Amino acid sequence: MKRLIGGGLGAALALTLGPLVPAAPAPEAAAATKPRVLVREGPLTTRTGGEGQPAARQLESARVRYVLKTGRVTATAVLRGVPEPVTDAALLVGFGEQFGSTCASAPGAALWQTSTVSASGDGFSRSGRTISFALDAGEWKSWDCAFIAVSDPANVTSTYDMLSRTPLPAEYEKPRLVIGKPAILNQKPKRLPLVRGVWTTVRVPIRNTGPWRAANTVVTGKGPGLQVRRDKLGIVYDDSNQTARVQVRLKAARKQTRLRLVVRGGGVKATRTVPIRRVAAPARPAAGLYRGVGKNKNITFRVQNGRILGFRGKRFRMTCQPPMEYARYHYTDLTHRNRAVPRSGIVDDVHEWKKKGGNAWFTSMLEGRLVGNRLTRGRFAYYTSGSCRVEVRFAARRVGR
Repeated sequence: MKRLIGGGLGAALALTLGPLVPAAPAPEAAAATKPRVLVREGPLTTRTGGEGQPAARQLESARVRYVLKTGRVTATAVLRGVPEPVTDAALLVGFGEQFGSTCASAPGAALWQTSTVSASGDGFSRSGRTISFALDAGEWKSWDCAFIAVSDPANVTSTYDMLSRTPLPAEYEKPRLVIGKPAILNQKPKRLPLVRGVWTTVRVPIRNTGPWRAANTVVTGKGPGLQVRRDKLGIVYDDSNQTARVQVRLKAARKQTRLRLVVRGGGVKATRTVPIRRVAAPARPAAGLYRGVGKNKNITFRVQNGRILGFRGKRFRMTCQPPMEYARYHYTDLTHRNRAVPRSGIVDDVHEWKKKGGNAWFTSMLEGRLVGNRLTRGRFAYYTSGSCRVEVRFAARRVGR
């Protein structure tokens, strides 16, 4: 029989993992940069003692699990033999936090005991050689080391056999990515319409519903007769949304196919399959001068050789609202770069730049469907890294040569 050092239940864990010290809360600073632990679980693999003991006083295997959110503790110990009154022993289950070479556990806080024959302790039960333990424990918020010991029932500081492990394997918080319904120019048809041979921007909403951010997030896809250009989103934070701009081209002459979208990030992935239908190319845009209609007559541009030239908006109302400040407004003239109109008639362009010698980023976006002598579903947006923005939805028509 192995003689334990010290007295009380708290000494049991100290034998294998170091001297017993009072438990202290884990540093909060690390929680900001690393995902929190959800579950600590695993088999106990380090054995101490067991030599020369009856089979009913030896552990064949042991496993523990702790769910931090609910405080649910479960443990399973399998003895090498069925316990009888003559081989009765005390079974101890203990948990703690690892500090250097020490597993810290306060007596009575994370230690439980029962008889191997009766298994009458709170939360314990026995079936043959297997003793199970399940209890909702509120004493500890996190554990990374654990032990299960078989001891002398008259003196639990003397152990017959012990299995322990440090650190106890942890399951951490993970992102949970969800792909929303894809759209073309903010419309979400049941089947995405594509013109054969034309690259089309498909906007794919990505939501992270999990408790941790998804780093290095990439959205891509594939499908019969399709070419796809991926989009890199970077970090998608927990409980937030981002929209990927995936370029898709229908190569084959088939009338319909399917696009399988895949998002990967933070070690997880999600998929969504979207039907695709082939549509005929619309009428080419008519050359000439275009002007916004209704309240947006301040918007003008020209179409020449299938390109939008000189897009300009006068006296756009710009909103500037830095964090924790009131919004400020002023009027300004804005432009967008010249862009070719694809054969699909769909313009969806994003331009990001820095001014020469500066560090601030600027973004302008122009989108719409230009067919014949009309532009519909138009939208112009302008953003600065200084929290200023302009967003305008408009339609335009040809007004002259």
